[in-house]
Amino acid sequence: MTAKSATELKALQERVAELEKQLKDLRSRLNGSQPQQNWRPRPMTEEEEIAYHESSEWVRKYIEKEREADRKRVNAAIDRQIEKEKKAAARKAKTGTKTRKAG
Repeated sequence: MTAKSATELKALQERVAELEKQLKDLRSRLNGSQPQQNWRPRPMTEEEEIAYHESSEWVRKYIEKEREADRKRVNAAIDRQIEKEKKAAARKAKTGTKTRKAG
């Protein structure tokens, strides 16, 4: 190995070591910035509790209203499908009774 290639190799090894150190520092920063699992929110004031309760009641009522509307839509679609099937069966039964006479 020549002196020039030896110095280039040493420089590259130092650069790799520096980059590995930077990577390690970045990973430790990233892991350190994650929120802690045992974080507990501060207790709510009475006004905040009232506002939270009112908003959650509004959300509950809204969801129930939307569910009821969905139920009505689905039931109407089912009723339409049943009527369609009944009409098709009646049509089929009506045309099935007619027979052609051979002449």
